[in-house]
Amino acid sequence: MSAAPGGDACGGAVETAPGVVFGHAPASGGVRALRMDLHRPAGDDPAEGPPRPAVILAFGGAFHRGAREDDVAPEQSPTNTAVAGYCRRLAALGYVACAVDYRLAQEDAPAGPTPVLERAAVPLGRIDVVRAMLDLPPTSEADMRRAQEAATDDIAAAFRFVAGAARRLGVDPARIAVGGFSAGARIALAAALGEAIDPAAVVSLSGHPPETLLAASPPPGGARMAVLAVSGEDDLPHIAAAAPGLPGALRNQGRRAVWRVVPGHGHFYPAEAPTRAGESGEPAGTVFEEVAAFLAEALGAPPP
Repeated sequence: MSAAPGGDACGGAVETAPGVVFGHAPASGGVRALRMDLHRPAGDDPAEGPPRPAVILAFGGAFHRGAREDDVAPEQSPTNTAVAGYCRRLAALGYVACAVDYRLAQEDAPAGPTPVLERAAVPLGRIDVVRAMLDLPPTSEADMRRAQEAATDDIAAAFRFVAGAARRLGVDPARIAVGGFSAGARIALAAALGEAIDPAAVVSLSGHPPETLLAASPPPGGARMAVLAVSGEDDLPHIAAAAPGLPGALRNQGRRAVWRVVPGHGHFYPAEAPTRAGESGEPAGTVFEEVAAFLAEALGAPPP
């Protein structure tokens, strides 16, 4: 592991195990390794002390760009805080935080055997913008549905890896959250609601779950999952339109839901941006403060 500062006044230092392989998956006619960067408090020995809660976060980039190391959109102002940055800050607070890979649309990955996005609408607005930036032709909902299915399989595989290796990683398997930003948040929600995994919580930073999964009944025991949904006041149209109804839809499934809005921001916002409660309009903490408070309640505070 390499040691590095915790960053951004979170206190403490973190250690990073880069490029940990959590699975293999078909892509571009071959098979490639899926990797995560695993961040934890510096000096922490997984074999000693109580197990820690874990957070698995997936990067954003309209399913076409970004990486576990950096998913900042440089053309935006203000821009987003990288998912890797959230992981380092959470590790400084005592979590085991994993920034994960998933296959991108250009990798032409096949959909998995148990699709969770069947019949779900796939908004193409931001996807078309990013494809134009990358000099790619327009795509179709069917092609993007297949790409998102593969990416959803990948984050589900990351959850299963962390849960299966919990003892070795010093993680409590009952206290694992998934989440991400934008595309990463969508696949985290899709995996949590539709795959055979059972995370204790989901952190969705400007994500949008498939409506077909919101209409479904949760599996037995699945209602324990809590969801934090953060959206920009002027977010992408489909996210801004769906955000007010998301807490109610999740509560109809018996789940706890928290909604925070980032005033004066669109789809991209830094972790330091202040928020307000989406339903009451009352001022709340910064994006990162709300993420940290939500995880401490949903997973239990990490050990020192």
